[in-house]
Amino acid sequence: MYGGYSRVKASAAAGKQSKGGGQASRTVLKPVVHQDTWFLRITQPPAEAPANALPTVRWERRKKAANLPNPARAGATMTHHKGRGIQFGGVHDVEESEEGIDSEFFNTLYAWNIERNRYFQLTLRRPRGPPKKQQQQGAEKGRRGRGKADEEELLRNLAALESKGSIAAAADGEMFEPAAEVEDLPAKPEKTTTFEMPHPRFNAQLAVQDDVLYIFGGTFEKGDR
Repeated sequence: MYGGYSRVKASAAAGKQSKGGGQASRTVLKPVVHQDTWFLRITQPPAEAPANALPTVRWERRKKAANLPNPARAGATMTHHKGRGIQFGGVHDVEESEEGIDSEFFNTLYAWNIERNRYFQLTLRRPRGPPKKQQQQGAEKGRRGRGKADEEELLRNLAALESKGSIAAAADGEMFEPAAEVEDLPAKPEKTTTFEMPHPRFNAQLAVQDDVLYIFGGTFEKGDR
């Protein structure tokens, strides 16, 4: 777990002197964007434990990580994948004006190496296509494959004619049973693949399954919307 946002109690000058002659102070709630990183260690119960035994959980606060996302941000959520945390998004309050707080939203992706306690920014990489020579060879194989398929279809048609009778018999009006048509299977919906990050947001939900990262929801603000 990385960072977050909260309001902590702090003392501030009240603008007037106390009875003792010193500066009076008051307690206020100060907004804080945290940059700490925590690791929840989950230890499964031993094999001889009762069936209803619960795992042991323990929060471990890590030292300040190297190469932290900059600027500091809240709402940057993280999930676990093969010894690292995968972090996405977040929001940074730029400045507070009379109209409110102006915020900068992010759609950057980071990996936090748990053992090295270091962050690395992840970028999208397009898959490498086959070399041009392989593409030409593939096209030639495709043409040869189509030619072979046409030849095999012709041989099948000739065999069907011979089994039903001669071509002359067909000319005399003998009908051939048409080949059974294969029903069209419903087409699988194509998955849209883009090489752009999702829209900037904070507090998105993350999950990893079978080396695939899923991002769900989140919040984005613009003006009063």
